[in-house]
Amino acid sequence: MIVILVFLIFLAFYFLFKLKGFISDKPFVILIFTSVFLWNLMPTILTLLFWNNNFSFRIVSFNEFVNAASIETAYLDASLLIFLYFARKKRIKSSLNKLFLFSNNSPKFELKIIRYSIFVVIFYDIVVYVFFKNQYYSSLSGQSVLITLFLPIVTFSEAILYVYIIYKRKEKRLSFIIILIILFDIWMTLTRGSRMSMILLLLIPLLVYQNTEKKFSFRKKFLIILVFLTSFFVILKVIPTSEVLRSKGNSIKLNQISSAINSANSYLMFNLFMRSLLVKLGSIQNTALLVKYQGYNNRGVEEFLSPFKILIPRFLWPNKYSSIGERPSRIAASYQGMNPDIGVVGISPALGVMWSNGLLGIMVSLVASFVFIKVLFVLSRIDNFFAKSFMLVMLNFPILDRVPNVYSFITISFILLSIVYIIYYMIFYFKFKY
Repeated sequence: MIVILVFLIFLAFYFLFKLKGFISDKPFVILIFTSVFLWNLMPTILTLLFWNNNFSFRIVSFNEFVNAASIETAYLDASLLIFLYFARKKRIKSSLNKLFLFSNNSPKFELKIIRYSIFVVIFYDIVVYVFFKNQYYSSLSGQSVLITLFLPIVTFSEAILYVYIIYKRKEKRLSFIIILIILFDIWMTLTRGSRMSMILLLLIPLLVYQNTEKKFSFRKKFLIILVFLTSFFVILKVIPTSEVLRSKGNSIKLNQISSAINSANSYLMFNLFMRSLLVKLGSIQNTALLVKYQGYNNRGVEEFLSPFKILIPRFLWPNKYSSIGERPSRIAASYQGMNPDIGVVGISPALGVMWSNGLLGIMVSLVASFVFIKVLFVLSRIDNFFAKSFMLVMLNFPILDRVPNVYSFITISFILLSIVYIIYYMIFYFKFKY
């Protein structure tokens, strides 16, 4: 079976490099490469290479991992084939570019969007910072209607700021302000325990370098390389340290990270980093363990209607999330000895769908992926703030764990983005249309 897995991995790399030749939007290419490599290929390759190492993450047997990784990589290859199909098409039929928010490129319109987004991001981070000590943030996970609407707006506002830095950068002063806001936002996200957002420190200089019409001088190239290497060093140190601090259940402070880093030797930090990385990206083994104990097709056809629960307010259906403990991420966590009420682990897409609905789930997810990827390509080809921002949100930037994707996440993404579009349309349409 390992021969088949190696072949599927090489096939994924082949599809990725074929994609590069057909997509003109270089940042879009990098985002796809990063997503596929970070969450699919790298953890599989590292686990195969370091299976017997002391920092390896092992909760199933080697053969069980290989079988599970083969299923996931085959699903990835199928998704990349869909990407390649749309990448080859010079024109994709769609009416998205005719929508008001996707067709307006006036400087005044863009500036209003940026100012609004800056306000939303700063307001959200300050609120979380002020109330986090009182466990306010834990209550945000309650998924009330207000929060269900507000958090996607925050995410979308963040995406608009990223789009400006990656694609626009028209004014140096504004760019500098946005970079400071992004760094503050990254720090606030880190204090809440989300370590993977630190990938922004590597992605932003790389995306900026790729998306420029001017040739960089040697000094600017050296500066970008220096920023990239410094960011990598910071990530290497901070990720394992923040994981140790987070395990204590408290918010993370800068002086705690600094103290923990200074007290650890380089070899220990590297082992902790590798362990943290393989655990964080160990969704294949998590789901393999789940399937080992529960098998496939554990949910009925009604599972396909589950994403639409998000549209029903709590006051109309107070118990709509009463089955939250039965989610695969919670069940898989309980098999690893975690508290079933709070323990959550990552679930890989293909095996997760097969656990839920078997081969029918795979087929439905591939059909949904076809639509999802088509919309991604349409948005990537529209030179517009909103279009690019929607593209980033669909890819779940900066986490970038949505390639390949499955039916439930795709459906929820479309629902939330439709709500966000309606809200922004109501805010901006009457201001600029009349």
